[in-house]
Formats: sequence, C-alpha cells, structure tokens
Amino acid sequence: LFEHNPLNPFTRHLVATCVFDAHAKLLKNNTAVKLLRKNQFRINANRFIVFFPRKGLLSKFIFLEKYLQWLPLGGQYLLVATKSN
Repeated sequence: LFEHNPLNPFTRHLVATCVFDAHAKLLKNNTAVKLLRKNQFRINANRFIVFFPRKGLLSKFIFLEKYLQWLPLGGQYLLVATKSN
C-alpha cells in the first residue's frame, strides 16, 4: 500500500490544490495499519518515503532517505502486508 502522508505539509498542499484529488481524504499511517490488522493482515514493513524532490537542488539528498524511513514526515508511506490465516 502506497499512500500520501497527511503529516507532510507539502503533501497536504499538493493534494488540496490538485483537481484529481478534489474529494480525496488522506489516510494516516496508523489508521491504515489498524484497518489492515482489523481485516486480518500482518504488517511486514511500514516505511515513510519521498522526503526530497526527485529533481532540482535538494534531489542530491535522496541517498539519505533510506536512513529516514522511520520518520513520519515523508511525502508518502509504504505498508507491506500479508493476509493472516
């Protein structure tokens, strides 16, 4: 599951100003985890991603993202889950 992170102010701005996201409701990471667990999924990975732009001056810091995955400020988050039996 890849989802926009509502804790990131830039993500909130982009979603609020995007025509395609006019009626979008951002799902917090902990809410997504709870929903998956409630539906018998086991969380295998929970990471925050996309801390720096992919182009421009700040893109040279992308290599740091692997060290920031624990920090809930990335522009998106990634959850890897498998169905429990």
